[in-house]
Amino acid sequence: LDAVAIARSIFGRYSFDLIYARPQQSLDAWAAELKRAIAEAAEHLSLYQLTIEPDTPFYGLHKAGKLPVPDEDLARDLYDLTQVICADASLPAYEISNHARPGAECRHNLVYWRGHDYAGIGPGAHGRLTIDGRRIATETEKRPEAWLMRVETSGAGLTVSEKLTAGETADEYLLMGLRLVEGIDLERYKALSGRTLDPERISFLRDEGAVETTADGRLRVTQSGFPLLDAVVADLYGTNEEEVIDEEPLERFIVGILHPRTTEGAGAPVEVADEDPDSEGGTAPDADFDPGVSFAHLRYPS
Repeated sequence: LDAVAIARSIFGRYSFDLIYARPQQSLDAWAAELKRAIAEAAEHLSLYQLTIEPDTPFYGLHKAGKLPVPDEDLARDLYDLTQVICADASLPAYEISNHARPGAECRHNLVYWRGHDYAGIGPGAHGRLTIDGRRIATETEKRPEAWLMRVETSGAGLTVSEKLTAGETADEYLLMGLRLVEGIDLERYKALSGRTLDPERISFLRDEGAVETTADGRLRVTQSGFPLLDAVVADLYGTNEEEVIDEEPLERFIVGILHPRTTEGAGAPVEVADEDPDSEGGTAPDADFDPGVSFAHLRYPS
C-alpha cells in the first residue's frame, strides 16, 4: 500500500492488481481486503483469480497437496462476491478481470482486447502490427542480455516475425474481444475472417443466457456467462472449419452449469484444466470433455 500511496501522489491515473482465491482465503477475508483496495484504488483495479499452471513451482506444490486452493464452488462464490462489491462501489467490470469507474478504463490494455496494433519492443515483448494490409505477429528475445546483443548487432531484438492468416487474426479478435463487456463487432469479425460465426451456436448460447446480441450488431457475453467464458469461446471457436470441437458435450456442460437442476446426468466427475486428472474436479455431464473453465485467464481451446 505504500507503493500505491506514492503512485497516487505522483500520477493522475493509476491502478494496482490483486490475486484472490488464494490458499485458505475466506469470503469474509476477501471482502475486507477488496473493500480496502477499493478505498486505495480510486478508479481502477485488476482482480485475478489464482490459477495453477503446469510446469511451475506452484503446480508442483499444489499437486503434492502443499498448496491447497479453494474448490470450484468457493471460487465461484469469490468471483460473484467480487462483482457485487465492485459494482456497489461504482467500479463495474468492463473486462472479465478489470474494474473501473466509467471513463477510467485502461486505454493501454483496450488496444490488446480490441485487436488494434501495438509494438513489442523490450525483452520478451509480443507485438501485433498491420503492414501492407497483413497482420504481423512479433516476439522478442526473452533474456535481457541476449536481447541487448541482438539489438546491438541487428538493430532489433526480434526472434519471431510472422504473418497471421485471416482466420488467425479473426480468432484472436474473438478470443480477446469477448473478454470485454462490450463484446465484439460481428461485422468486423466477418471482415477479418471472411466468414460468419455460426448463427445456430450463437442462438444456443443466447437461449442459455450466456451471450446476447445488441441492436448495433455486437456479440457480448452476459454476466452469467462470464464465469464460463472459456467454454463459450470454445463453442464459438468451433465454428472455424479448421477447428472441429465436439459440440454435444460442450452444450451439455454449459446447460449443466447455467441450469444445474434441470440437466440430466449432472454430477459425473470432469477433468478440470490445469489440475491432476486423478483428482476430484468439478461436475459436468461428460467425464471425457474438458471445458477449460478459468475465471481469470482465457486460453486457446485445447
